Amino acid sequence: MASQSFYDYTLYPLGEKSEKSEFDTKQINEARLRCVLKCLLNLSEEEAYVLTHLLLDPRPATAKDIAASSGRNQEVVRRALRKLYSKGLIERRPFPLRRGGRAYIYEPKPELVERLKELCRAAQHVVELMSEQARTQSSISRV
Repeated sequence: MASQSFYDYTLYPLGEKSEKSEFDTKQINEARLRCVLKCLLNLSEEEAYVLTHLLLDPRPATAKDIAASSGRNQEVVRRALRKLYSKGLIERRPFPLRRGGRAYIYEPKPELVERLKELCRAAQHVVELMSEQARTQSSISRV
């Protein structure tokens, strides 16, 4: 049985590193990101799902957009967005509708994105240090 890599505990798929300082949406494992968000920010499953969607999709979105792209119930998405907004994790701005009324467009707060990037970089650094230490110990034990 193969031992697990330290990469199993980061946001990136096994064996893939990102040299970028930005979120690389092609490499980030969505399930791992959701798990990290739930733990760090004390979010429900739906809140974490919606916030992950907002973080990985570069365009601001309405509740209807998120529900349509994710296959989630629109009211459940709206409820999650309200909670995320009340926790100060996302921004919203009014969006006028063609037939009158309005919806809101949501996006993650820039400060949150920056803090998550810092966290990813720090976690990546720890993973690299631990991998290097494991390789060094492995080469010493062979001698």
